[in-house]
Amino acid sequence: YHTLRRSPGHLTVVLCRDHDSAFKNGSFDGDHETGSSLGGWSIHDGSSSIISSILDESANSRRSTFSNHDDLGGDEFTCTKKNDFGSSPSSCPSPLLSNDVAALPLANGRSSFSTSATMVGTSPPATIELFQYAICPFCNKTKAFLDYSGLPYTSIEVNPLTKAEIKWSKDYRKVPIGRLSSTSNNDDDAKEETSSVIFKGSDDIVDGLLAEEWVIQQLEQTKWADTDMTMSKFLQDQKEWIEYTNEKLAVLLYPNLCPTLSASYQAFSYVDSVDTFSAWQRFSIRTVGSFAMYMAASRVKKKHNIEDERLALQEVLKTPVQHLSDNQQSFLSGQSEPHLGDLAVFGALKGIQGTAIHAEILEGQPILAAWYQRMQEKVSGQ
Repeated sequence: YHTLRRSPGHLTVVLCRDHDSAFKNGSFDGDHETGSSLGGWSIHDGSSSIISSILDESANSRRSTFSNHDDLGGDEFTCTKKNDFGSSPSSCPSPLLSNDVAALPLANGRSSFSTSATMVGTSPPATIELFQYAICPFCNKTKAFLDYSGLPYTSIEVNPLTKAEIKWSKDYRKVPIGRLSSTSNNDDDAKEETSSVIFKGSDDIVDGLLAEEWVIQQLEQTKWADTDMTMSKFLQDQKEWIEYTNEKLAVLLYPNLCPTLSASYQAFSYVDSVDTFSAWQRFSIRTVGSFAMYMAASRVKKKHNIEDERLALQEVLKTPVQHLSDNQQSFLSGQSEPHLGDLAVFGALKGIQGTAIHAEILEGQPILAAWYQRMQEKVSGQ
């Protein structure tokens, strides 16, 4: 967890495992809500709230040094598995699946995101690698943000059975995993040194990138140059829509994609287009993976008492449809540009594009279909 205390001219960031420890260790007394004031301090809980607060105060305050506070047990930099929204999942597979099948992807791979997006101007100061399953909803949430922002990145497809591509990650075996690498010169011996930061889970990846000044500049100076979009508007209502995507929409994709063994087998046809997999690996993933995912989808239905997965999905999709309809908006953001919530919902649905269920969803929801088309144009120009 990250808790920010800010008074004019001073910034303190508390990094702690226990959300309440910042209050119980003498830093604060009592319980306080995000954005509240205490003794002249402004309190912001969660990395996105902190970033938004800093951006709103001054364009010159976009970068802050996170000092090491020994009295608070804080580290200069930390990445945690837990995201800002408590137990909300932000990685694929969902924690709802049992460990023995938890690493399997979701659907067929007929849709994909472009990895050829380029920035306008100078080259980015860091390279982005995304370890993913091509159609995992959480991976696609991340890719929707990257593609919309115009950030160049490389996708590495992970074998869901062996996970050999992420064998270097000993303590975290899910996807997506983001690796941000930068190269610097060593003044002593004139040799280049590469340093990397690892982000675990889709929400952690996006939060981490939004803490980078060059990413903020790419959005504000290039993507939004001729619009009224701001970082504050981009982050508005993100908690609501990301929780909706993680906990409601993504969960229902499993049983809808794999209601039968034959449907599950078809869902894994995406591996045929992964040229980094051998013929034997493709065969193994498609046969073993399809059976495991069918069983996992059945357990999800039982856990959540889902009798009709199609009806349940249609019911869940009423939330964004109603929001768009009531407010007569082009995007969930209510702006001329989508916000982070738009990208989260779009990314999850993009992952199943090309399947029968995706076509069925859009055919039955004209408002959603129109929004989806607008999102396609904003994210990938299609």
